[in-house]
Amino acid sequence: MHSISGFGRDSQAPLPATGIASKRTDCSYVIRIPTLHGDSGSAVLTDEGLVDGVAVEGAESGGTSSMAETLVLPIACVRDRILAFVPDSDSAEILRILGSGNESKLLNAFQPSMSTVGRFSNLRLAKALLGWIAEHKKNQQLPPLVDRQHIAQVMPIIIERRLGYDLATDFTYVESQSKFAAADFFQNFGDSLRTSGSLADAVKAYTQARTLYIDSIGSRSSVNPVAYNGTAIIDFETAKAYKGAADSATKSAQISGIDEAFGQAKSFAAAAVLFAPSGAMKASSWAALGSASQATGEHAIAASAFQAALNEGSTALWTKKALAYSSTQLGSRQPVDLNADYLKRLANEVSQGSRTHLDFVQ
Repeated sequence: MHSISGFGRDSQAPLPATGIASKRTDCSYVIRIPTLHGDSGSAVLTDEGLVDGVAVEGAESGGTSSMAETLVLPIACVRDRILAFVPDSDSAEILRILGSGNESKLLNAFQPSMSTVGRFSNLRLAKALLGWIAEHKKNQQLPPLVDRQHIAQVMPIIIERRLGYDLATDFTYVESQSKFAAADFFQNFGDSLRTSGSLADAVKAYTQARTLYIDSIGSRSSVNPVAYNGTAIIDFETAKAYKGAADSATKSAQISGIDEAFGQAKSFAAAAVLFAPSGAMKASSWAALGSASQATGEHAIAASAFQAALNEGSTALWTKKALAYSSTQLGSRQPVDLNADYLKRLANEVSQGSRTHLDFVQ
């Protein structure tokens, strides 16, 4: 349930109402609520008392002055405009609490709740964090605000308070000084959301993780050009990033059930295989390729990938079971020969903007 407390056309006192929100796009949603002409610009609140968005327009209900539904701009989409009017008088205290490393203080000060005692609004939290991020972008020698253990506590608070994944990403990246580390935080956050049943938010977290893993490759000055049989470049860090992207894409696809998402996971996993040195990383990359292929019924690829994972030393029981399943599904058909050329073609199917660096290889 969401609530609005506008003033209508000419009321001298707030006129509260509650309704159910339904998402439409990333930067708008509809709330079915009896708002009035004049309520535009009113804050829309969550059950926890957080500002969730701003009412912008409504559809008239039966020729009356009330609205059957109201279009809302989520707070993350209009945050920066609103923050121009938010004082920063609490910023120093907010940053002090965030940097204290005291879990109890963090939860008491920032966890969503209807109680306002000892708590800071989400807008004042955003004001403090954006100011701190701006300072660190100007002077990267400044010390971090929190240690890595507490990044994982602060990042969900930012998202739970409707401040947007972009702010959470900026904070996590500036704190960790590594896009790969930031990607890991988002992937772990997605795992926790998935476990709790928040599937839509889990997909957002996995999508953010996947983007950061790929960005972490592009942000490196170069990829180590060590040739391997003239067919691939062996680079552990690049392989690790593609493996992370493959895992996050697979998890997202498992929730959405979209074959195209599994296809992207296959491409990332194929790139990881090509870049990975022999051993555990190559084995896990092969297994990732097998999982994404098996999910879409491509057992000829999956069987070969799982067998390759075992050949590289994988001892995971699930890999053996997955190989047995795909082999059974193949029947008399033969597995695909996953040679370097095949893997390069598969890797280069990654969506535009996610270059695999395989163009370095002649």
